[in-house]
Amino acid sequence: FGVWDHIKNHGDHGAENWDLEWVGFLPGKRESRRYVGDYVLTQNDVENCTPFADAVAYGGWQIDNHLPGGFYLDAKGENHLQKRKLKEPYSIPLRSLYSKNVQNLMFAGRNISTSHVAFSTTRVMGTIGVIGQAVGTACSVAIKYNLTPRQVAEQKIEEVQNILLEDDCFIPTLKRKPSELSLKGKLSCGYGDCTALLNGVDRRIWGNDNGYYGKTNLPITYTFEEPTFISGVRLVLDSDLNREYTYGNPDCLHTSSVLFFPKSYNNTTFGFPTCLIKHYKIEYLNENGVWQTAIEVTDNYMRFIKHKLQVNALAVRFIPISTYHSETKTNDYLSSTAHLFNFEVF
Repeated sequence: FGVWDHIKNHGDHGAENWDLEWVGFLPGKRESRRYVGDYVLTQNDVENCTPFADAVAYGGWQIDNHLPGGFYLDAKGENHLQKRKLKEPYSIPLRSLYSKNVQNLMFAGRNISTSHVAFSTTRVMGTIGVIGQAVGTACSVAIKYNLTPRQVAEQKIEEVQNILLEDDCFIPTLKRKPSELSLKGKLSCGYGDCTALLNGVDRRIWGNDNGYYGKTNLPITYTFEEPTFISGVRLVLDSDLNREYTYGNPDCLHTSSVLFFPKSYNNTTFGFPTCLIKHYKIEYLNENGVWQTAIEVTDNYMRFIKHKLQVNALAVRFIPISTYHSETKTNDYLSSTAHLFNFEVF
């Protein structure tokens, strides 16, 4: 309000007809309070990627410590910052997300149990988002079994982790277990080697692609020795999470922001991952040996997808038909154009 008073009432700022439309009633502080949990995440943990048995989330933002000093701090050459890039993603334990001395208190955001320096990397929005999902999941398990957050960490942590992994969360020290039904079937594909679809890692990480490059219109198939009830399928498609730049900027510039924008943004596709599979089919081989289309999606915009099938089948197949990029090409020169990380039946 002091700044607004200056603009309106002190000097000629051309603001005679300006209105103040909105003011946040609380300042958005980078750091205020942090609660103490059963574990305090430290600088050593984030720099050396300490493995935790109760890991439920991850971070990867650089150590980004803003030094105190106010108006009198010399900020030239970023002297007000202490920065250090991290080598790889680090794990965040559930013990840092509930209170040490308040039995039913959990927290997610700019208040978790960390040291001051570790906090400078955990405080960013993307990390806060995955922490929030982890806390919500742990809370649901606590309610399910009538447990305290601490008891969940001690007794039900594997269940929490499995739910998070199934919901396409990434936990650096863990791999998701493929469904029993997928392991029971015979996995095959019309092009290349698709065994990575069952490796339990649904993104590029540590120099490994962890995905399958296939051709459009060539299926990936699970085949069974006898008619088998298929409840549904799980898909994780490539949404270009590891990109360093976005394309389609209205100003014809590449930006280092990796955030996604709506397709309607300024009537452009600014930031939309064109490698994403847009059009696909899911078919099943019925007990009479006839292929039937169970699902066809022509305008997909999701990375993580679950479809219900509820069919008895001798086989189930996923057919990628096009990506947002392939639809703009006149010829793919027989190259692989569809990229995905997981296709399973359950």
